[in-house]
Amino acid sequence: MDEALAVAAARWAIEHAEAARALLGERFQGLETDFAPINAVIDWSQALRHAQLPAGIGSWLLCPAAAANLLALRSALEVLEAKWQAVEAAAQAFDRFGVLDWDAWQRGYSEDAKGIGDRARRALAGFDGLWVWAGFSRARHRADELGLSILTAPVLDGRLAGPEVGPAFGFLFCNSIARAILRENPTLIEFSGLSHEQLRRAFAELDKEVIKLNGRHCACAIDQRAKTAPKGLGSGSPKTYTEMSLIAHEVQKKKGHIPIRQLVNRAGRALQALKPCFMMGPLSVAQYLEPGKLHFDMIIMDEASQIRPEEAIGALARGGQMVIVGDPKQLPPTSFFDRFWEGVDGEDEREETAVGGMQSILNVCLARYHPPRQLRWHYRSRHEALIHFSNKEFYDHRLIVFPSPYGLQAGRGLRHHYVAKGLYDNRRNHEEAKRVADATIQHFLNHPDESLGIATLNIPQRDLIEEEIDRRLRVNPQAEQYIDKWKSEGLMPFFVKNLENVQGDERDVIFISTTYGRNRQGLVAQRFGPINQADGWRRLNVLFTRARKRIELFTSLQPGDIIVDAQSSRGVHALRDYLAYVRDGILEGAKVVERPPDSDFEVSVGDVLRNAGYEVVPQLGVAGFYIDIAVKNPSRPGEYIAAIECDGATYHSARTVRERDRIRQEILEGLGWKDRIYRIWSTDWFRDPNTQIKRLLAFVESAWERAEAKAKAQADRQPTEMPMLSFAEETSEAETFCVRVGDWVTYYDLKSSEERKRVRIMEGASDVPRNIVGSHTPLAKALLGARIGDDVELTIEGYQARMLKIVDID
Repeated sequence: MDEALAVAAARWAIEHAEAARALLGERFQGLETDFAPINAVIDWSQALRHAQLPAGIGSWLLCPAAAANLLALRSALEVLEAKWQAVEAAAQAFDRFGVLDWDAWQRGYSEDAKGIGDRARRALAGFDGLWVWAGFSRARHRADELGLSILTAPVLDGRLAGPEVGPAFGFLFCNSIARAILRENPTLIEFSGLSHEQLRRAFAELDKEVIKLNGRHCACAIDQRAKTAPKGLGSGSPKTYTEMSLIAHEVQKKKGHIPIRQLVNRAGRALQALKPCFMMGPLSVAQYLEPGKLHFDMIIMDEASQIRPEEAIGALARGGQMVIVGDPKQLPPTSFFDRFWEGVDGEDEREETAVGGMQSILNVCLARYHPPRQLRWHYRSRHEALIHFSNKEFYDHRLIVFPSPYGLQAGRGLRHHYVAKGLYDNRRNHEEAKRVADATIQHFLNHPDESLGIATLNIPQRDLIEEEIDRRLRVNPQAEQYIDKWKSEGLMPFFVKNLENVQGDERDVIFISTTYGRNRQGLVAQRFGPINQADGWRRLNVLFTRARKRIELFTSLQPGDIIVDAQSSRGVHALRDYLAYVRDGILEGAKVVERPPDSDFEVSVGDVLRNAGYEVVPQLGVAGFYIDIAVKNPSRPGEYIAAIECDGATYHSARTVRERDRIRQEILEGLGWKDRIYRIWSTDWFRDPNTQIKRLLAFVESAWERAEAKAKAQADRQPTEMPMLSFAEETSEAETFCVRVGDWVTYYDLKSSEERKRVRIMEGASDVPRNIVGSHTPLAKALLGARIGDDVELTIEGYQARMLKIVDID
């Protein structure tokens, strides 16, 4: 009954549901209402919502005119479908011109037909670019087919710009080849720069040990030979003793030894067994070795340019082979006594001989034996400036010169001292001699570890300088220790020699007194002794090549004081050019050619150093010997702090392992590159560039710190003052130092004296922001050779000349 009552109440509530009647209208029939169309409307509306149509379209369809709207929409879709089919047909037709990525074309426009239309209209407006795009599409498709999507992908998403595509492809191409080579060569995969460096060091030590063992082997062979030396006759009168018996008898004697010639005649075979190498001059050979008594396997003659043929032939006749060593560019034998040997008969009466007209045995051999072997490696000069002039003027750049890491600040190279008050009188120059003597005593006191030699252009000046030095030594007794030290060591004692007597000598430092200058009338006589002769240039070549570290030139001459013309000898030309070279630091006619890197490997290493802020020079060198990459000292541009060696062309072109892995590095270390050489192996650089870059930069930074510490230590070393004699006139800096390449110069224009300018003169191009002036510029040419206080004229074509005053030289 309760349920029946509840049903009746429910029926009444449904029949009287005014809210439902208001919502459904006449479709509401109480319990008789048809819910099928109502549910259909609900399903329709939910389907529209799930379709996520734009709000405007959804509202437009969910309205009383939905049926009419739906018919209109269907009609519009039919029209759109027809047009879309036309678009697809056009897209298919486009395929024959290129590949159309339809998804990419309509990306971002899937909800906006207007956007797609706008894009199509823009494409039509840019129709001229269609062929370019088609070509790009074909290239991209082809690249993808070849497996180069690693390259096309960053191009399409904008990570790789167009100009970078070529280099990127080159990198990928070379990288793939390099990795293929590594895979196919297990030796390269297993290569380690660290272990190879250990191998190189072991080879260098073993190579030195082999040389020592060879020497010991020779000594052992000589010792065994000495044990079998002929005993000779040892009985009867000592006058009949021979060979070892005679030698043993002479050794026991305190005095009354037989002459050497007799000893050699009677005990020659025993002497050769004991000492198979005789070191003698040609005259000693003639004096002590009787012809036909002794025979040698080989005769070696050094400094052969100074040995006359008639002096050499006697020695050569005593041997089976000969090695003649000399330099035809240096001094010939003296010709002072030649006129005493000239016959009284006329020239036509002289007999023609095999060596007639030849100055030396070297000239004879050069004429008879071809080709001569030239020894090109120049070891003596520890700075390329010392040999640069002779290499150009006399050797045609054929000498191989090793680069130095030092600038002039380190006491290497050339120094110019102009003696403005020097007078040439009676073949002497007193003022110049005083200056040389003062500098000599200062060298004794402040540079005890550097050997010194003084060369003059004539004998009277040599004697005068010796007198001046002796006078200063009397008031500077501590300077005597220098002379005693080098004399006791016996290798390179101090000397003062004239020009003709310095051949064969070498010293760390050479002082040159040019001697000649103005006379009391202010004129320079154009007579320079033996330099005016035909072979005068050979004397100068000897003079200019004696120093190992430094040449200091003391001169009362300016280059312009020497007048040259077509009749002037080669020696006079060379003297004038050398004075200009030492003063200015510029060698006329010698072009500085910057060599490019030998390989892309060196280019890569150089770029890393430049990006780190260092200035680098590829292929540093002047003649035949080059360092792959040299790193300049940021504090002192004339100095290098590191030599970076790569296993590139220079390394693999060496003819021997000894030259490549030992001698080359030892030569560089001997020139001052010790602890500055860093080697990079290409396999390590390729496999792990980041680690190699960190090590490289750490080494360069450390080398810079060491160079700065060394320079500071040298600067802190105070020079020793010497007592000045009453006659030693003090010389100002202005008289001593001239502007040369590498100097900082402070000057001002005489019309605007308040404004000071400071520039540095360097070889190569100018760098205005850094106040660097190229040596070829008019400003540099005006400043070079000037002294403090000088007025110089700056002349530029098309402009009015200006007068500049030199204020300071640094």
